[in-house]
Amino acid sequence: MVEISNFVMYNLHSEFFYNADQSYEEKKFQMKMAVLEKLPASAFGVQIEDSMRHAWKMAIKEASRMQEQQTPLGKL
Repeated sequence: MVEISNFVMYNLHSEFFYNADQSYEEKKFQMKMAVLEKLPASAFGVQIEDSMRHAWKMAIKEASRMQEQQTPLGKL
C-alpha cells in the first residue's frame, strides 16, 4: 500500500510542480546549484582524511537518495 501511495504522490507532485513555468530567478538558481553539485569537497575547504573517506561516500549516497525523492513524505 505504501508503494501505491508513493507512486500516486510522486505523479501528483510532478504534475503540479514540474509542469509550471520557472521564473528567471528559479532557472538561474538551478543552474548555480548544478555547478555547485559537481564541485569536490576540497572546493569548500573540507579536508577528508583517508580513514573517513568511506563514511563520506556513504553520507553523500544517503543525501543523494533524499534528493531523488519527489514528495515530502519521501524526503522524510
